[in-house]
Amino acid sequence: MGNELQLVFQLLFHVQTVLVIQIQVLSYVLVTNRWPSLMEYLKITRHLQRSHKTTPHKRRIIPPRMIRNNSIDGIDVFDRTGIEHSTFMKILSSIKIDLERPRSGTRKVRVTLASQHRLLLVLQWLREYPKFKVLGQMYGVSRLFVKREIRHLIPILFAKLNYIGWPGEFEPSLMGIHAVIDCTSHPRLRVHPGSADYYSGDKRRNMEVSQIVCGLQGAIYDVVVGKGHNNDQAMFNISGMKLFTELNELDLLADRGYHHHRILTPASPDWSMYSSHHRVIVENVIAQAKQFSAASNVFRQSPGLQAFTIVICFELIAEKNRYNELRYFSRQ
Repeated sequence: MGNELQLVFQLLFHVQTVLVIQIQVLSYVLVTNRWPSLMEYLKITRHLQRSHKTTPHKRRIIPPRMIRNNSIDGIDVFDRTGIEHSTFMKILSSIKIDLERPRSGTRKVRVTLASQHRLLLVLQWLREYPKFKVLGQMYGVSRLFVKREIRHLIPILFAKLNYIGWPGEFEPSLMGIHAVIDCTSHPRLRVHPGSADYYSGDKRRNMEVSQIVCGLQGAIYDVVVGKGHNNDQAMFNISGMKLFTELNELDLLADRGYHHHRILTPASPDWSMYSSHHRVIVENVIAQAKQFSAASNVFRQSPGLQAFTIVICFELIAEKNRYNELRYFSRQ
């Protein structure tokens, strides 16, 4: 009897072992077959496994850099905008009437900053190109207020600043050259629709192109902004500069991107080191304008606002170079 019970217990033990092995094998087969679905489930539901934060999110606090009052004294205007205090006051006096004029439309806009601080805000945006939220925290206003002020004041500055223009008499040189011409690019975010018009194949990104004509002493004569797919010769043709050069019999200096019988390039037989010394002046003017971050960094607003911004940056440089010549070539 004892031997029979022992045999029964041994049989049951073996049956249990076989069942456990079968269950493990079956579980392994099921898990390996459904592994992608299990991973997808874990990926979808992993936010449920996180511990929820009870503390509020930290906000970026920037100490204000100015006191909101009716005086601009005590503020380093040049440090914020890159222009002199006298130039700032001159610009303020020229646009103050339009700046304080009530805006069109039925919706009333509440203005919480003085006129000089509103202009300072826009010029600092041109110089440093921060985000609207950061600039609003600096001046103690909202992000929408900054956005509204920039879109309101940029067209006013574009219409009122008139430091760029053709002179009555050109600056003579030993070679008979009247001006220097060149193009530069300004990157921007992708535009939709019409992204192909702003895409530059050689730069491999979206941008706008500006054509600058300046004198041999640094005075800016003309600035034209176009879409990024145009090269130097295309900007020369579509901007009307080709016809203007022929009608006024102007002789220009340029790089190899231009081809015209009145333009002297390094490929011309009359080119010399003296020509290179003259042509570098336009590169200096472009470098001055690109010290404004709005003209050199990737622009995040509309193409129209970018075109206004680029011209305003060159207008500010033109006013600076009116009494501060970059080169002192002989005028004989």
